[in-house]
Amino acid sequence: MVITRYDKTRRAIVLDVCNQAANEAFSWGGLDCCLLASRVVHEITGVDYGARFNYQTKTGALRIIAQCKNLSGLFTGLLGKPVEGGFDYGDPVLCEIDGQQFIAIWFGNSVLTKFETGLLTGVDIKTIIQGWRI
Repeated sequence: MVITRYDKTRRAIVLDVCNQAANEAFSWGGLDCCLLASRVVHEITGVDYGARFNYQTKTGALRIIAQCKNLSGLFTGLLGKPVEGGFDYGDPVLCEIDGQQFIAIWFGNSVLTKFETGLLTGVDIKTIIQGWRI
């Protein structure tokens, strides 16, 4: 079992972060799909990967992703080689719906992400391409 910074269960940490994020507006470089995952990872591990990136627009985000080849390359560079299955609450996962890839966080029977619509949304785990354990 992973011991967290706040001596809470991982599920409780993910719930706390997601409850806060649900009430925040989507913003590139503030709260987007990658930075939601970054917040969760930070709360679980104490490491703030999101602090490494500075962007305020979709173009800025896409530039960073392109420097790493794609979203998979970005998260692999930060968290190491992706794994297949065995995910725990808060693990970042790469998903795809209708050809659009995005990062979400594992939450039991679904994954959660923040879309440009502003909604914090649960998505079917069948959309997962790969993921990383933290």
